[in-house]
Amino acid sequence: NGEDYTDMNNDGEWTPVVQTTNRIASWDLAYQITDDGLLVAGSNFSDSIAVGDGPIFKINYLVNSDAPDGNVNMIFESAILTDIFGNYNLQFDSYNGIFVITGLSTDDDTKIPDKFSMSSNYPNPFNPVTNVDFTVPEVSDVSIAIYSLLGREIMSQTNTYQPGSYKLAWNGRDQMGNILPSGVYILKMESGNFLETRKLVLMK
Repeated sequence: NGEDYTDMNNDGEWTPVVQTTNRIASWDLAYQITDDGLLVAGSNFSDSIAVGDGPIFKINYLVNSDAPDGNVNMIFESAILTDIFGNYNLQFDSYNGIFVITGLSTDDDTKIPDKFSMSSNYPNPFNPVTNVDFTVPEVSDVSIAIYSLLGREIMSQTNTYQPGSYKLAWNGRDQMGNILPSGVYILKMESGNFLETRKLVLMK
């Protein structure tokens, strides 16, 4: 407010210019001025945004070039990513018109993990049940298996997981439901290039 602006289309209102960059050259980008500010929307049905430096899009303020520093700035209030799995709130830092995504959360503010991980099991040693927490950052096939120290497969499962945090509980039994003796067992979690193992100590 209070600054001279370039009236690009002679409608008596401030009009921004939103420019795409080569990082989203195949995206459709549109904008709309609302009572709350400027709404920018991008849609894409094929390519992801390439990882790398440089802006995704630029917004030209188009105000008087003589405007004193600090009178004109851009504040990002919210950003939402929508895909076939639902809506995600983008967590971000914003300064001097620069917008940096730092994470994702769902509509109920459940944070979406940014990497695969598997916790140490708890309790350990255990009897009769131990738990392991693991995270999945994207839709993935995840294989989980438990082995004896001699390498014999005790049990295994492969499931497709949506992004999120999960808990695995093991009751010290094999795939057939047989009770196993006390000892050390190896838990392995694998998905794509991710591979992690944990030692589970069953003590009776």
